[in-house]
Amino acid sequence: MGDYKTSLKYINEYLILNPNSGRGLKYKNEIFVKMGCYEDSLEISDMIIKLNDENLNFARLYKAKALMELDRHVEALNLLESIEFNEDEKIDPVLWEIKGNDYFYLHQYRKSIDCYFTALDLGLDEYDSFFNIGNAYAQLEDYENALIYYDKALGLNEYDKDLWYNKSMSLFNLERYDDALFCINKALDLDNNNFLLYNKAGILFKLNNFNESLEIYENLLEEMPNDIDLLIKICAVFYELKSFEDILKYSDMVLSIDDLNEEALFYKFLALKCLNKYEIALECVNELLSKNSVNEEYISEKKELLKLIEK
Repeated sequence: MGDYKTSLKYINEYLILNPNSGRGLKYKNEIFVKMGCYEDSLEISDMIIKLNDENLNFARLYKAKALMELDRHVEALNLLESIEFNEDEKIDPVLWEIKGNDYFYLHQYRKSIDCYFTALDLGLDEYDSFFNIGNAYAQLEDYENALIYYDKALGLNEYDKDLWYNKSMSLFNLERYDDALFCINKALDLDNNNFLLYNKAGILFKLNNFNESLEIYENLLEEMPNDIDLLIKICAVFYELKSFEDILKYSDMVLSIDDLNEEALFYKFLALKCLNKYEIALECVNELLSKNSVNEEYISEKKELLKLIEK
């Protein structure tokens, strides 16, 4: 952020001397977008658009980005759809990449892929293009194609933790858990951070390595003691380990933070049922049904529980 503020200072000084410089306004606009100052970016974009110079379509693309970030998605998409590049711009790979990024963040993934391929054909850096294309295919849940382009990117740079992570998640979604574990370990070799460890634990869980998964989750819990998602994951592991008293402990921890959390309440119900504490379990399932009276699983569990109580 400090570097952006310094750059902004110099550009403002330049614009004092050259107030109608489209190029200067363009650079200022780029900085505002990178700083997350989207209202300011809209103002600068409109100034550039009024100049109607060679920076016009850059301004429109950044305006679409700002509108999108401000949750004005319909306006952003309409603006993006209206942009037509002139003959010189049609061969500018950077413009196509920016347009592809805008489509990507507006969830128009097939259009983003078309833009990325055009940028690639026009000479945009292959690594960035392959990574972008892979990410767009992953968003379309076309994980096989995503893997093809992640592997192309890895052939150019095998030292990007984000690339290894994204490849791991595509493999995970294809239920290729051993391969996903290999890739997440590659990412961890490059950056041993909590986010990657959390995802590694999820892969280990799918591989039925419950104790290893639990060890990671519990270590993370020391740093994030009130993380509800983490506590729920621990409940899931303890359920597989049939450690029902531990489920009660951790589900109660969640409910002390969020007394409306259905997942925690359901794990508590399952634990009580497995511990033959049927009356208390009935209270839990009734509470679940009060939150979601049409949930078939809750209804079925209550019927089964009532039969157990009658015995």
